[in-house]
Amino acid sequence: MTGAFSGLEVLELTSGVAGPMVGMMLSDQGARVTRVERPDDPFADLPGYRVWNRGKRSATLDLRHDADRQVLLALLRNADVLIDSLRPGAMEQLGLGPQQLSALNPRLVSCSVTAYGEGNEHSDRPGYEALVAARTGAQWAQRGGIMSHGDLGVPDVPIPDGAEQAARADGPLFSASPWMSLNGFYAATLAIAAALVARERTGTGQHIEASMLPRASFAPALPAGGATGGTWMNLRGAPRGLFECQDGRWVHQWPIKPLSVVQAAEHDRLEDAAAPEYTHRRVDPSRIGMEPENIIVLFHYLPLMQEAFKKFPAEDWRRWAERVHEGVQIVRSPEQALSDPTLLNEGLVVCVQDPDLGDIRHVGVLTELSRSPGAVQGPAPRRGEHTALVQRDAATRAAATDEASPARVQRAPVSKPLQGVRILDIGLALAGPYGSSLLADLGADVIKINAPWDGPWLATGIGQLANRGKRSVLLNLGKPNGLAAFHELVKTADVVTHNMRWGVAERIGVGYDDVRALKPDIIYAASRGFDRARSAANLPGTDQSASALAGQEWEDGGCGRGGRPFFGTSFGDLGNGFLVAIGIVSAIYDRQRTGEGQEVGCSILGACLATSSGTFAFPDGSGPDRARLDDLQLGFSALYRLYETADGWLCLAAVTPQHWAALCTTLGCEDLLTDARFEDPASRLINDEDLSKRLGDALSCRSAADWLSVLDRAGVPAEVSKPRFASTAFQRPYLDFSATPAAPIGFAPALGAHTDEVLAQLSLPADVRAAVDAECLDRSRA
Repeated sequence: MTGAFSGLEVLELTSGVAGPMVGMMLSDQGARVTRVERPDDPFADLPGYRVWNRGKRSATLDLRHDADRQVLLALLRNADVLIDSLRPGAMEQLGLGPQQLSALNPRLVSCSVTAYGEGNEHSDRPGYEALVAARTGAQWAQRGGIMSHGDLGVPDVPIPDGAEQAARADGPLFSASPWMSLNGFYAATLAIAAALVARERTGTGQHIEASMLPRASFAPALPAGGATGGTWMNLRGAPRGLFECQDGRWVHQWPIKPLSVVQAAEHDRLEDAAAPEYTHRRVDPSRIGMEPENIIVLFHYLPLMQEAFKKFPAEDWRRWAERVHEGVQIVRSPEQALSDPTLLNEGLVVCVQDPDLGDIRHVGVLTELSRSPGAVQGPAPRRGEHTALVQRDAATRAAATDEASPARVQRAPVSKPLQGVRILDIGLALAGPYGSSLLADLGADVIKINAPWDGPWLATGIGQLANRGKRSVLLNLGKPNGLAAFHELVKTADVVTHNMRWGVAERIGVGYDDVRALKPDIIYAASRGFDRARSAANLPGTDQSASALAGQEWEDGGCGRGGRPFFGTSFGDLGNGFLVAIGIVSAIYDRQRTGEGQEVGCSILGACLATSSGTFAFPDGSGPDRARLDDLQLGFSALYRLYETADGWLCLAAVTPQHWAALCTTLGCEDLLTDARFEDPASRLINDEDLSKRLGDALSCRSAADWLSVLDRAGVPAEVSKPRFASTAFQRPYLDFSATPAAPIGFAPALGAHTDEVLAQLSLPADVRAAVDAECLDRSRA
C-alpha cells in the first residue's frame, strides 16, 4: 500500500538497534531502503534484525575498498536519505562527511545517529547500549527513589515487604529494553521526516545529528519556585502496581485503586463482585493520587492488596477489570504479545514469511495514516542478498550520461523545519501533548487548548515536560462559545491532535468529521492507549498497562530466567508522543505532495511493542533463542553485564573475539582462553554462570574507576555505572540540523497566557469573546 514516503530512495549504513529501526520506519511508509552491510557486523545474528530490516534490500560492501566505495557514491548521487550509525568522524574518513555529501547530492538528507553526539567530551566513548546506559546514569534511574521523604516533606515511614520490586536492594539495574537506542531511533526518525518537509520548501537537503541521549536532558532547568515535580513515585520503595496472583502470574494495576481490589476480593468469586459505585463518576475516591503524602496511604493498603490479588488467578482479575472498567492487565512475554489475535487482526502485529524461518510474527506498522497507510514491504533479506543487484544499479547510474546528479534548487528560505505550521493540541496528560511539544522544538506554532481546571496539572514536572514551547489558550470545549472559538481556530490550523478516550472527541464536537468540515485538508492525529478493540471497550490505556501487555515488564524483570516483572523506565507515553509527532510530520510531507490531509493514529501499546521489537514469535507462540536478562537484573551474559567492584559498579560489553582475548589478558585470567568450557561463544553461553563468577572474583579486587582505566588501554569496552551524568552535549539542541536549526527547548506556558493574543486574530464578536471568558469561569464540565 502507498505510504507517505513512497518513491524515496534511502541508504542505510547502520548496525545495532537505533539505525535499523529508523530504516524500518521509512520502509514501512513506502521508501525503498537499501541496507549497506558491513562485513563484520557484531550484531548480525540479533533476532531483532529479522524485524528491523524487514522490507529492505541488503548489499554487503566493504567501504574500506575503493570499488565498494564507488558503488555507494553512485547510489548516493540520486538518494533522498542517508542514515549512518558509524562512530563520530568515520564518515569523514571515508570521504562522506556532510560537506562532501552536499557537494555530491544537494538534495540529500543525511542523518548520523551516534551515542553522545559529536564534538563533546563523550563522543569517542564506546556506543554500545549498555555502556551508554551506564555512563549516563540510566541504570541507576531504573531503580527510582531519586528523592528522600524529607525532600518532599513526607514523614519517613517503613517500607513494607514487597514494595520495592527490583531484584536487588542496591546498585544500578541492567535493562533488557534498549532505552538509549530508542532515544536515537525516535529522534532520528522524527528529524528525517522534518528535514524532508523542509526540503519540499527549500529545494535542498541538509545534515542532521541525533544521539542516544534523552531529550529531557537538553531542556533548561525549571525556574526556582516553579513547577512542583515531586510525587510519591519519586520516593524509595514506591510500589509500581505489580501484583502476583494465585496462579503465580502477575498483573499490573494502574492507576492504583486499593479499595476496588480489596472489596472485590471479599467475594468467593470475582464474577459476583459488583462494579464499584464510583465507576461512572469522574472523581474516584479509591484512586491513589500522585501527591507525595499518599505514599503513606499506599503503604497502608499494599499488604491488603497483595493478599487480595493472591486470592484469584490472573485471568479472573483481567476479566473482572474488563467488566468494571478498571486498569488491570496481565504481564505477558513478548512472544505472548505477538500471538495476541486482536493485535494480529488490527495490524499491530504482522505475519511475515521469513526466507529462512517461514511464518514469523512481529510488530506491525507503528504509525497509522488513513490516506497513505504504508505496509510491511516484506521480510528481512538474507545478509548480502541484493549485493549483485545493487552493484548493477550503481553501475547503471554511473554510466548514464543523461542522468545528472540533482541540482541545488533555490526556493523560499526556512529558518526552522516546521516554520509556518500551526498545531492545535487538545490532548491530555503526557502521551498526546508530548508529541506536539516535540513539534514545537521543530518550529511549529503549537497552541495548547487548556481547560479551566488544567492549572494544577500544568504546574507539575510532567505537565511542564509535555507542554514546553507551546502557547496556551483557555477554552471550555464543553460549552458552546468555547467550542465555537475552537472551530474558528481550526480554520487557521494545519493539525489538530489529541489523545482523548474513545468516542469523547466526537461527542463534544471535535472529531475528525467535525474539523474536516471546517478545514478539508486538516491533519487530525488521535492517539490511543491500546489497540482499537481495547480502547473502544473504554479500558484505561496507560503506560503501565501497555508495558505489561507488550512484554516490556517481562523482559526488564528477567522473567525468562526466573525473575519477576519490573516497571522502571518506559517509552510508552513518551514513545507514543514521538509516534504522534512522526505521524503528523509524515502526513505533512504527504500533504505537500498531494494537497490532501488525513487522519493519523498510534497508541501507547504500539510504542511498547516497539520497545519489545527485538524479537519475534512463531505461530505456536514460541520465540527464537535470544539473550535474556538474568533474574538479578545484572545483564545478559558474563561478557555483557554489570559487576560490583571493590568500589562502584562496572559495566562490560566484550562483544567481539578481540574483546574477549584482551579482557582475559587484562584481568590476569589467561587460562580462560584455553579452558574448553569457554573456547567459543556457544561454550561460554552454556557455562555463563561459571564465567560470571570467575570474572566477578577478578573484578572485585579493584575499584571500577581503576578497572576502566586499565580496560580502556586494552581496548575492552567498559564504563563505570554512575548515578549522574553531565556533558557539554547538552549545550546544543538535541536534534542538530545543519540548515534549518531546531529551536532550543522552551518552557511550558502559564495557563491561558496567550488567550488574548490568539483569539484576537479571530475577530470574534465582542459578546462571543466575553462569553468565552465567562464559560471558563464556570468550571463545570460537559
